[in-house]
Amino acid sequence: MSFDSWAYHTQLDELADLARAFPETPIVIDHIGVPLGVGPYAGHRDAVFAEWKARLQHIARLPHVFIKLGGLGMSVFGFPF
Repeated sequence: MSFDSWAYHTQLDELADLARAFPETPIVIDHIGVPLGVGPYAGHRDAVFAEWKARLQHIARLPHVFIKLGGLGMSVFGFPF
């Protein structure tokens, strides 16, 4: 059994806490950890990506956490296509 999580970049630290609490459970971060690009995050892509990268590097140290590449076309990412 595994746990899939749709967590925004602002929630990755909490997801890391959860992962540390359940070290035997594979955890999958869906939609690459959603670096938000809408609402208060719109127009702040460089800052968002820097925060997202730092949080991903932190959680990536946990050997039972994986990331799913997908969802990049969703409007929540804030890309203009």
